[in-house]
Amino acid sequence: MKFNLLLCVLLVTCTFIACNHKPENIKAVDVLSEEKALPENVHKVEVQEVLQVNNYTYLEVIDETKSKYWIAVPRREVEKGGTYYFSGGMMMENFKSKDLDREFSELILVDGIHATPTSKPIISSNTMPTAHEFEIKPEDVALVEGGVTIEELFKNPLEFKGKTILVKGMCVKMNRDIMDRNWLHIQDGTKDENGVLYDLTITTSDDVEPGNIVTLEGSITLNKDFGAGYVYPVIMEEGKIQ
Repeated sequence: MKFNLLLCVLLVTCTFIACNHKPENIKAVDVLSEEKALPENVHKVEVQEVLQVNNYTYLEVIDETKSKYWIAVPRREVEKGGTYYFSGGMMMENFKSKDLDREFSELILVDGIHATPTSKPIISSNTMPTAHEFEIKPEDVALVEGGVTIEELFKNPLEFKGKTILVKGMCVKMNRDIMDRNWLHIQDGTKDENGVLYDLTITTSDDVEPGNIVTLEGSITLNKDFGAGYVYPVIMEEGKIQ
């Protein structure tokens, strides 16, 4: 009886305390760090060293995980000690820079660096223009004798696999000295069913200025995989200007 009475008193006391104890008003705190808040595949880096060459800027950086490595971007002014962002990139192993006469055991080739996580890449004014900045006139890229249009190549790739062909088009982009070769993109005004201009990538030792009309001869390779997710369904290799 005494035990039951004591139990009832304890229950009533606990209930009273619970009812009169106001919940603590805890201010919400955003504990999400800047790194965790970064968009997917975006890396925050601090520049440790800057090496400038003709067309590229080589940067030794430390990222948000304290990993140190080298990246290369189209040439631009970069502040040593500055913080930048980049996404994607192609990992190169044992990359030899002719301009620096130096081999990097690992180097990430990046399209551009960013001032903020969501901004567009910061690129220099002399970075190669994109395709839409050029007007391609049909009469300028008329098919050469024995040549193949870019549309024909993309619509019937198996027909040209492993073959050496002639193509003509306007150089709309040029990336120099990557993996000991130049990479140019040409278009001839032909479009796919969605109205998008066909764009053919060509590796070459020749140099072409964007905006110039060129005829090249080279071998066609299908599904060329350069690693790091860079796969070309159709590419012309060892192209030579005719």
